[in-house]
Amino acid sequence: MTCHAKHLKHFAALIFAAVLLLLPACKKDDGSAKNFYYPVPANPERLDPQLVSGTAEDTILLNCMEGLVRIAENGSVVAGVAISWELSADGRTYTFRLREDAKWYANAAFYDKIPKEFFGDFDNSVTAQDFVFAFRRAVMPEIRSPLAEKLDQIKNAREIRQGKAKPDTLGVMAVDKYTLQIALLQPGAEFLPLLALAPFYPCSQAFYNAAQGRYGLEPTYLMCNGPFYLSSWREGGSTIILKKNPAYSGAEAVLPAAVTLQVDSNSAGYTARLASGMYSLCPLNNEADLPGGCSAISFNNRVTALVFNCGSGFTKQVAVRAALVGVLDLENLAINGAARAPGLVPGSALIGNESYRAKAGGAALAKKDAVKAKAELVAALAASGENALELTVLCSQELEQAVRQLLQQWNVAFGLLVKTGVEVLPEQGLAARVARGDYTAAVIPLTLQGQSPLKFLAQFSKDSPQNLLRFVSDEYVKLLDSLRDASDSKAVADAAHRAEDYLLKNGVCLPLFEGESLFAIGKNVSGVALRFSTVPDFRSGKIIG
Repeated sequence: MTCHAKHLKHFAALIFAAVLLLLPACKKDDGSAKNFYYPVPANPERLDPQLVSGTAEDTILLNCMEGLVRIAENGSVVAGVAISWELSADGRTYTFRLREDAKWYANAAFYDKIPKEFFGDFDNSVTAQDFVFAFRRAVMPEIRSPLAEKLDQIKNAREIRQGKAKPDTLGVMAVDKYTLQIALLQPGAEFLPLLALAPFYPCSQAFYNAAQGRYGLEPTYLMCNGPFYLSSWREGGSTIILKKNPAYSGAEAVLPAAVTLQVDSNSAGYTARLASGMYSLCPLNNEADLPGGCSAISFNNRVTALVFNCGSGFTKQVAVRAALVGVLDLENLAINGAARAPGLVPGSALIGNESYRAKAGGAALAKKDAVKAKAELVAALAASGENALELTVLCSQELEQAVRQLLQQWNVAFGLLVKTGVEVLPEQGLAARVARGDYTAAVIPLTLQGQSPLKFLAQFSKDSPQNLLRFVSDEYVKLLDSLRDASDSKAVADAAHRAEDYLLKNGVCLPLFEGESLFAIGKNVSGVALRFSTVPDFRSGKIIG
């Protein structure tokens, strides 16, 4: 080969190398930096963490806010804003050390609505004082937070929300900028997981004051410290957009670029839109509807139960409710192959990362005793001067046959003492009737939101806004207090089991079938965690392709 040819060959190699450098890098798609699409049934009304709950609200806040701790997919408590914590020897005082790189991030539009001098003094660090302010807000009686009772384990929380003490007496203190102390009434193993929930998210007092009463009412008035921030949301709009928070510094990298929440009340059409690629994942009504190539995740987080209105009419009387459940034989009760519920608390409930049901065992379901039940009902009717009880049971269409089996048993056991009927309603209509107390009895699903048996059982407390059954019992409140104060997993299981049995023995409700929440996951989608059973955490989500 001549020298000229060698030079040409060397020159060509250099040109080829230069061209390669100019070309875009040939990088394998790792599934990150994608936009996820997910349906929510309605637009949120407000996004104040200390005040709200609901599917859309919970989804937004879980992804845009972060408390002291988070719940890992296996149910264990992991670091959130707090990088470490210590519990005092008597189990009554938690000391949390916050990470110093946690920052607040606001929608850019906020800067156009707030006086410029606000930003000159504003420190965007997430501090211990932000948690103190948030916790105090949650229990202030004038705030009327439906979530306030979740803080009852904190010293003076109950007295403050009852107007008997001032907010600054709450057992929370900023020791320094990045150290928070929480004083409890009693040691309680169930307290730490609660800190991952919305009412325990921080709130900047300076930002709250600058919002002038608009905090959480629109995206320009929500400051975020979680893996995403609220980029776009308007009243009556069809989409809510969350974008990757550039200020987030948590232990896990945030992979998606954005999450678009589509306001879509037509749940029957979710799977079709998933199959078309419009949604990345969605709730699933029936596994038979799962589109080809998609996968399903299920959570045994529901119990279908016969429930009574304990606030009015004959079913206000314990004896009447006990009589009604005391004649029922559930052995042959069936619906679409659904399994009998072993208890009231759903099977997905955890104590730490252990199954509550496995640890506590089955609940003491009512045993059939027709003679005793009839005598109790006769006595209750005689005391009220009535000859018969009129009992119409509300239910959805799929449960009508099972309800008619219950009615038949009542007719056989009580004869003319009970005049029975069934009213079939669509699911939304059924939920609305029960919510406003316009019913005597109903068969409805009871859903565990989160993982804690305490959270599920607390919905039957007289102070709970979720108390759809209007059940009032001071004895039950004491049982819940005992559950809150339980100091280890065995004590938690025992206390929860006692509370569960109390509801069943008092005829408040009767668990019939196990149920589950289903989610359909789109093709090539992975990493989205459903840490609270029904709320997706998108931070580790990937879409290949």
